[in-house]
Amino acid sequence: MLRIQGGIWKKTPVKVPKENVRPTPGRVRETIFNWIKLYKNLEDCIVLDLFSGSGILGLEAVSRGAKKALFIDRNEAAVRNIAALSKKLKPFGRISFRCEDALGWLEREHRNRFDIVFLDPPYQSNALNKCFPLISTILNSGALVYVEKPKSVNLKDLEGFKILNSGKTTTISYQLLRMN
Repeated sequence: MLRIQGGIWKKTPVKVPKENVRPTPGRVRETIFNWIKLYKNLEDCIVLDLFSGSGILGLEAVSRGAKKALFIDRNEAAVRNIAALSKKLKPFGRISFRCEDALGWLEREHRNRFDIVFLDPPYQSNALNKCFPLISTILNSGALVYVEKPKSVNLKDLEGFKILNSGKTTTISYQLLRMN
């Protein structure tokens, strides 16, 4: 069972859609949020969980104090799960969500700005490398970007970003980047 690991909603179960969703493992989530604490006060941050899937990364961020989180995923079941959990948790306007293609949204978005972005697209897609040329337009100065990918995928076109931390498991690699 997937559960939020820290903050006010600690131990809250999170429903995972059966298909095409691969939640970030708990051990990795704990590492990510320890890294984030080194660089940002989460309570000052607006978070984007792009390709949100189960929504565990954005939910974990709000549970740990993030001001707001926007979840975007084209999987209707995933967005319904996030909406249902949001209704149960009553986050008082701190959670919003959209059921749409994440890359399409990223290409059109020009008004919102984010302090932390979680990027964990489907592994079989090439979406990750398509995100980086677009993402800088929605980031606040000094924003952090968490990237999770298969070990075999190389990130391209990271101009304007610095790798702050990185780690790996048997199947994935993950990094925390900062926009310069």
